[in-house]
Amino acid sequence: MGNKSIQEIISKQCKMNADKIAVIEYDRKITYSELNEMSDSFAEGFVEAGIVSGMAVVVIADRCLELIAIALALLKCGAIYVPVDLNYPSHRIQKIVDDTGSNIIVNLSGHQLKEYNGRILTLNHLSKTRNDITGKHQNFHVFHIAYIIYTSGTTGSPKGVMVSQEAILNTFDWMTKQFNINEDDVIAHKTSISFTDSIWEIFWPLLNGAKISILNSKDAKDSKKMYEWMDNQRISFTQFVPSMLKVFVEYIELKKIENPLKRLRWVFNGGEQVGINLVKRFYDYFKSAKYANIYGMTESAIYATYHIAERELLEIWNSVPIGKPILNTKILLLNEFDQICNPYEKGEICICGISLADGYWKDDTLTKEKFIYYEEGKDKLYRSGDIGMSDENGCYWYFGRKDNQVNVYGNRVEIYEVEKYILEFEGITQTAVIPYRDQYEETYLVCYLENEQIEVEKLKAFLKNKLPDYMVPKVYQKVKSLPLTVNNKVDKKSLMGIFKNEKHSNLEASDKIASMSIIRNVWKLIIGNDDFGNNDEFFQIGGDSLTLARMQIELEKQGICLSYDNLLEHKTVNQIVELIARNVSSE
Repeated sequence: MGNKSIQEIISKQCKMNADKIAVIEYDRKITYSELNEMSDSFAEGFVEAGIVSGMAVVVIADRCLELIAIALALLKCGAIYVPVDLNYPSHRIQKIVDDTGSNIIVNLSGHQLKEYNGRILTLNHLSKTRNDITGKHQNFHVFHIAYIIYTSGTTGSPKGVMVSQEAILNTFDWMTKQFNINEDDVIAHKTSISFTDSIWEIFWPLLNGAKISILNSKDAKDSKKMYEWMDNQRISFTQFVPSMLKVFVEYIELKKIENPLKRLRWVFNGGEQVGINLVKRFYDYFKSAKYANIYGMTESAIYATYHIAERELLEIWNSVPIGKPILNTKILLLNEFDQICNPYEKGEICICGISLADGYWKDDTLTKEKFIYYEEGKDKLYRSGDIGMSDENGCYWYFGRKDNQVNVYGNRVEIYEVEKYILEFEGITQTAVIPYRDQYEETYLVCYLENEQIEVEKLKAFLKNKLPDYMVPKVYQKVKSLPLTVNNKVDKKSLMGIFKNEKHSNLEASDKIASMSIIRNVWKLIIGNDDFGNNDEFFQIGGDSLTLARMQIELEKQGICLSYDNLLEHKTVNQIVELIARNVSSE
């Protein structure tokens, strides 16, 4: 993409594709020409408000058409785009705003931010600006910071990752060459704006003259609505974390949809490692789409390595590698002595190349700790904290976190390695292994399984053929669905809290047979226990948006068809029973 900035390339696309639809949000849409005019207008409003080049500007919003114009407008001003999901708690939003130190923020939410003393711009303010900035504010450099994404910090406060135009443009350049995006493609924008994947969902399509289609947060949690939206919008590129893909495939299985989403070309995996059985299930239904397992993080400008999971090669692999480095990127594996690992030797994944972030906003100490110079005079490396291994062909495999190790009977155990082998067992697509301590303060491993049909004894025998005895979990808990964090990763802390009082000695036993209603049985399957009352709210006993989607599917299997919105509004067993009764009486 040369030495052009993101905004310069997009402005060129706006002229080349002036009348083509750039962004669609349900019944609202704008052309490339209109997007250019809107972003120019917003940029002028930002300049008038005092936003200057290099200023970090927090944007509190959900996915929407105006957000995309605002993000582009900030780049046109030379400012730094700092997206914050309006669904975040006010306390976390305030921490991020305070950390940026900006005197101006853009607020498209209902958050009041009572402790903020700076200027707050709203859509109402921006819509009053109608000036043209064509020809102004053109002194940019690709080394300028384009955006800051805040991620969880080990100190308990979020840390801001600074990504330059050069870094993210390298990622986009690789994506364009690897996946052959064209002007007919439609990209799904359904990731929270606080997460790094939203960056490619917004800018990559516009750089290539493609179309963005926006799915709101509520519909993104409803498999039925999401499927219908993807089908109607003819989505060709999208991203799923494994947990969400599993529910989506389950919906397709339930509806017995043959050859779904014929226009879908690519599904990118993100967020966490995917099990090979889930990829096989994906290919069982999707005949034309391909699946890419892409590894990376905010610090690597979204992506670092990739592996195309080819349908015909799935029978050869027993797990899914993270593959080989993307364009202008190099991977080094360093052992505990900071020496480069040999093939098949595990070490910390360190990333080197153009796509590296510049570091952490206002945190030189953490930047120097994580971004190091392995050899004097050489390029810097990012220490990911992830454990990996390479084979003799330079293909990389992921083995979890460096800080995810426990000591079992005097032996160091990497939790992810145990989970990796569990995921290789037929029928298992999601698992969580958690260490517990017994009455003698000895550590033992508990395996949580989503598939209730798995025969535990066969799984144990399989694991004993793969792992030393001390690495094989002692206890197996079957649950209908694993709890998830806000970014749809398995929430192990929540899982530990839910089951901390369980008597693990009896976890393998079948659920007791009781005379319960269909609703209670479904809840018991989903939550993993029946310790709840008929007036307890679903979200207060361990439910979340993903398990609510599972509830909808399980109820439909029993002949009870309720919308996701209905289940959101009717939060208890009794309320759902009353809703069903009302529906029956009105028929």
